[in-house]
Amino acid sequence: MIGATTVGLVLGRVKRDRSDHLHKPVGSLQTAVLGVVGLVLAFGLALAVGRYELRRAAVVEEANTIGTTYLRAQILAEPQRSDSLELLVRYTDTSIRLSDAIPGSPTAAAAIADGARLQRELWGLAGQVLVDAPIASRGCTSRASTR
Repeated sequence: MIGATTVGLVLGRVKRDRSDHLHKPVGSLQTAVLGVVGLVLAFGLALAVGRYELRRAAVVEEANTIGTTYLRAQILAEPQRSDSLELLVRYTDTSIRLSDAIPGSPTAAAAIADGARLQRELWGLAGQVLVDAPIASRGCTSRASTR
C-alpha cells in the first residue's frame, strides 16, 4: 500500500510538470474513489449498528426472562425454592460472563456450557416440584386457566 502510494506520488509529480490537462481527470477520479470508500464505510457501519441492536435486544429479553423466573420461583415450596433461587443467581452470573466474552472464544463456550447445565438443573427442580405435589400444581393450573 505504501509502495503503491509512493509510486503514484512520484509519477504524479513527473506528469504534473509535463501536462496541465491531466489535473481535471485526476480530480474526478479522486472524487469517485472517495465516494466509493465512503459508501463502503457507510454499509459497514449500518451492519455493525444492526448487530449491536440485535445483541442489546437479546440481552434485555434474557434479563426480563430471568427476572420473571426469579419472581415465579419464590412461590415454590421449600427446599426447591431456595435451590431454584440460588441456581437463578448463578445462571445470571453466567449470563453476564457470556455477555462480556468474545463470541466463539473458549470463555464464551465455557459460559454457554455452564448456562446449559444450570438450565438442566432448574428444569430438574421444576420436575421435582411436580412430582412432590402434583395435585397442587394441577390446581394452580386449573385456577389460572379459569380466570
